[in-house]
Amino acid sequence: MVERKIPRRTIANPIEMRSWKGYFWAWAGISAAVVALFVVPTSLGHPAIFSDNLNQNVPLHYLAAQIEKSGHIPTWNRYSWSGNPLLAGFNVQTFFPLSILFLFLSPVWAFTWFVVIVYSLGAGGVIAASKELGASPSGAALAAIGFTLSGQFLSQVVHLDMIAGIACVTWCIVFLLKILSSQSVRSGAKWAVLLSAGFALCVFAGAPEAMLDGAIFMALVAIPTMIKRGRDFKVPLLLLLLAGALALGLAAIQWLPGIAFQHFSNRSSGSYAFFTSGPFSPRDFAMLLYPFIQGWYSLRHLPSFFGSYNLGEIASYLPILLTTLGVVGLLSSSDTPSSDGRVSGIRLAGFGALLLALGGYTPLAPLLYHLPLYGKQRLPSRNMFGFDLAMSILAGLVWTKVSSKGKPLSGTGRRVVYVIGSIGVIIAAGFFLDTSLLYSILSTPRQISGFSTNMAIYVALSCALIVATTAVIATSRSGGLRRSASTALALLALLDIGVFSYSTVVEQTPPTYLYSPSGTTLAKLKSLVGPAGRFGIYDPNLYSYFAQNSALSVNSNIYSQVPSVQGYSSLSLGNYDALTGSHFMGTMKVSAINSVMHDIYNMNLLETNSYYFLNGVGSSAAKSAPLSPSAPSFTNSPVQTGGFFGGNFNVLRLLISTPRGMDTQCLDRLSLLTSSGGKIKASSAVATTTPNGNPIQEVSFLQPTSAVGFQIPPCNGLPSSDGYPDLGIRLQTPNHNYDLTGSEITYLTPKNWHYIENIGSLAIYASNHPKTSIFSLGNGVKVDSFSISTAGALTLKVHAVQPSTITWNENYAPSWNETVTNSQGTNRPALHSAANSTLISISVPKGISKIELSYRAPMLLVGFYISICSFVLALGILLWTRFHSRKTGTWKSGRMQISVYDIRRG
Repeated sequence: MVERKIPRRTIANPIEMRSWKGYFWAWAGISAAVVALFVVPTSLGHPAIFSDNLNQNVPLHYLAAQIEKSGHIPTWNRYSWSGNPLLAGFNVQTFFPLSILFLFLSPVWAFTWFVVIVYSLGAGGVIAASKELGASPSGAALAAIGFTLSGQFLSQVVHLDMIAGIACVTWCIVFLLKILSSQSVRSGAKWAVLLSAGFALCVFAGAPEAMLDGAIFMALVAIPTMIKRGRDFKVPLLLLLLAGALALGLAAIQWLPGIAFQHFSNRSSGSYAFFTSGPFSPRDFAMLLYPFIQGWYSLRHLPSFFGSYNLGEIASYLPILLTTLGVVGLLSSSDTPSSDGRVSGIRLAGFGALLLALGGYTPLAPLLYHLPLYGKQRLPSRNMFGFDLAMSILAGLVWTKVSSKGKPLSGTGRRVVYVIGSIGVIIAAGFFLDTSLLYSILSTPRQISGFSTNMAIYVALSCALIVATTAVIATSRSGGLRRSASTALALLALLDIGVFSYSTVVEQTPPTYLYSPSGTTLAKLKSLVGPAGRFGIYDPNLYSYFAQNSALSVNSNIYSQVPSVQGYSSLSLGNYDALTGSHFMGTMKVSAINSVMHDIYNMNLLETNSYYFLNGVGSSAAKSAPLSPSAPSFTNSPVQTGGFFGGNFNVLRLLISTPRGMDTQCLDRLSLLTSSGGKIKASSAVATTTPNGNPIQEVSFLQPTSAVGFQIPPCNGLPSSDGYPDLGIRLQTPNHNYDLTGSEITYLTPKNWHYIENIGSLAIYASNHPKTSIFSLGNGVKVDSFSISTAGALTLKVHAVQPSTITWNENYAPSWNETVTNSQGTNRPALHSAANSTLISISVPKGISKIELSYRAPMLLVGFYISICSFVLALGILLWTRFHSRKTGTWKSGRMQISVYDIRRG
């Protein structure tokens, strides 16, 4: 027999899947919708920057860009938390390619195009994965638009790191599917390299949840195919091991500094409660059919979300068409390509992601808590992005069967559709028949009044959509869906997606945008801080998120280059509060306002919240005398005492409970403090009783008086707490009664602070005793000059008559380095934290010295070399596979083999 070589192209073309043309136009259409959703609002002055992006992510990207422009790697943030490791926090996305946008564009436009590109890439990944599994262009388009513009992917728009990581995971799935169909290590090596690059980008994206949840998702996808391949499982296994090793090497420059810092951070000792915090509750399954049954994102239409958790973290709603078809794909293997083990892997990964999202509601949680790395993260609900991804891909495959191929659903598939429709009708019926019972089943923590009409309209329309979708899909028996039915369902799905994406993005966009340090308020507050001071925030419950953009707060301190004592810092590996033990955010004691924060950190300005001053008093409680606040044991102040209200109020009178032995005659000299600092004396002070018979002093004014606080002259027998009187005081205004029993009033007093203004819920105060130096000097030490770079490096010239120390109000952390140059040469003494604080203590020798301090992220250099070597290795593998494919471009017909994995079956 004559041996004849057959060109590979001759054989491969018939086996190739359908043209990419239809899939490309599907991707282009979805990308255009993404542009419309984000670029148009930004062009109109309303960019979709809110929540964590506003308070943390975009400012950090801006800071990193400024440091990079100065020629340094962004490793330290000197503007937040009195300095904290920047690179170790991951979510600054230093090495993520799209961060380059912040080098050339304004923060607003850099963010906008960042988001647009991420969502466009995510859509492309879903289309490519769906095509690889045999979905038609319309099926792939349906899967991609549903996943991209609804569900967890879109709900996580408030977290740049999370959405970037999810987009990378979609492409990792594409490359994984290619690996699972590879017949040899040599033919699959290029896909292993691409998978490693995709996962390295996921690490650079900065969200630990996307990395770990994505890795588990991919492992579950691979299991069925590897089992089905039998003894041939070694090929994909070796390729996956290669991809994993390369991914770790490529991303070493990011994760090594993070891991090196982790044992100092809160992520090294997270409790089981931390691990299980933020799950997807079983009661949240109702939101897969009615995403806003517990409220909307804003108050413009439906009531604001009143469920028991954060809507953005549990909003995993896909359009009802995808949900219906996706559940069919999960539960009915006969409605998806059953011969392809990779489809079974997608199904298994979907179930696994859902199980992980339930967190502590499953018996597996105690075991998963001990899983390395995974057990140290929180928010298990974010696993829902994997469930959405599996549902979307499977829905695209089912749609291909019933629409593109014109085949009917199986009996099991139709029954699943009927069950989903029935559940939707039952929920709607429960709402209209007994709303209170429905919300008690959903365990909403409170009842919202005034929502019934709008909510009823929403539930009715959603139920009609569910019923229509169910009827069209389930009643199509022979020949699948007709063209008119497919078109109608697709249009309804687009409408469904549009409502969700509008509510998730546009409804949350602030009506006005003040993302600039040029406003008059910011300039005024910046002048109060001074060139050497800091500002601080006391807000342990983080209630002041939504007012922070209008003031000198954590989202603007970076732009105005004013350091802060406390900030909404990264919750990732570089959390600084656990390193120092200071815990200024969330668990900070209020006493720190007048001690640590003010005295040590040179804090000249304080932002706080009116919640920490006032407690509203109901009609029944108003019958009793006001209670005095819980105050510490301070030495009685000999000066006049007083306090603040936490805002500007129209005061009618003050009701004061007086202790025995107090000279109450002095209360008629009580004065109200105006916002300008003036004093308005009381018109009378009369002894009286409450309706319950409790004795009180009623201090009145001639008319409602605008005031922000009060002062009392020295009184015999009047105890006080460092300037605040230990009295029960009730503030009466024309509309409400308030008891001054908040946690701050005994610390924030006119003795130490003065009121500036209220911005939203923020009350802003300036120190009466501001400091002027960022250094605390030892005896005989003089600082001749100093400079601090954007990257946080300090250079100073000092003159010391004897060896001494300087305390710099920047937080100490490992890897700070000190270099001292003087007449005796250059040496590098070990840095340490100052006594009784977390600040840096600098050793100063005798004489004139030049001292330089710089922060070098631990393991950064090692990570850099590993990443470079891994990149060279990955490039070498790609070149080798390319050379080999050219060298073996033809083969003998007698040796030609076609694998079942290369044939797509319906």
